[in-house]
Amino acid sequence: RWPEPLGLVVHEGMSRGRAVIGTRPGGHADLIVDGESGLLVPSGDAVALAAAIARLLADPALRARLGTSGRQLVLREFDLRQNVRDLVDRIGKVAAARTDRRPAGGG
Repeated sequence: RWPEPLGLVVHEGMSRGRAVIGTRPGGHADLIVDGESGLLVPSGDAVALAAAIARLLADPALRARLGTSGRQLVLREFDLRQNVRDLVDRIGKVAAARTDRRPAGGG
């Protein structure tokens, strides 16, 4: 067993406003805030996974709250336009820093 570096299916579920369950360690724990934007269980722990599933099945309000919070997190953290703006800004800063370090006289 290896930790999932980026749980794309978790990301996709969150973007659809669905309550998600992920495992730790790995990328799920970087995306899911346990109890806020989803539920986290230990990797390989079938009992904990079953309990998390049962918890979501028994509590529609929790499912709705986690789904809404997860969707908002994904929209905020993975907005394409914002990511492009951030990337352009970072490239500009790196280019400016490189220009500032050039010796006088060019070259």
